[in-house]
Amino acid sequence: MKLNQVRHAKRGPKLGQWCGPTALSIITGRTIDHCAKLCAEKANDIRIRNDGWGWRDLKRKHTAATIKGTYAREVLYALHKMGYRETRVELPIPRESLLRYMRGRGGAEWKSVMLVVAGNHWLVLHKDTIADSYRPNGVHYEEHPKRYCKLRYARRIKKA
Repeated sequence: MKLNQVRHAKRGPKLGQWCGPTALSIITGRTIDHCAKLCAEKANDIRIRNDGWGWRDLKRKHTAATIKGTYAREVLYALHKMGYRETRVELPIPRESLLRYMRGRGGAEWKSVMLVVAGNHWLVLHKDTIADSYRPNGVHYEEHPKRYCKLRYARRIKKA
């Protein structure tokens, strides 16, 4: 599997390149707008029911334009809807920085596409490249601005 170029919807790059939908676009090759719609679909389902006080309605339902931050469940839902599967990657405790993790990767982790959260930001890793909403075409991991952030979440992604 390889990384794809970020695709913008008809509205162009003004939609806002939020990290969750952009990471999905890099993995799948779909437009950011399409990825954000799938995240919004799951966000509406979860956020209406889970406030701890029972059922409540959102004042305004989420759309592709209102998705600005995404939870893991929303991103994974969108991946599954687009025909991708993920496996959990165990991270060492205490958490290490993205830079240290990238230097220690090898074997299957090196060749696979990984979706990670570092510094509350979704990133896509492949070989020695990190791609995200800041650097959608990918840069070497030693040049990425999030390289010193601690890893909080990691999944290995495969086409189903």
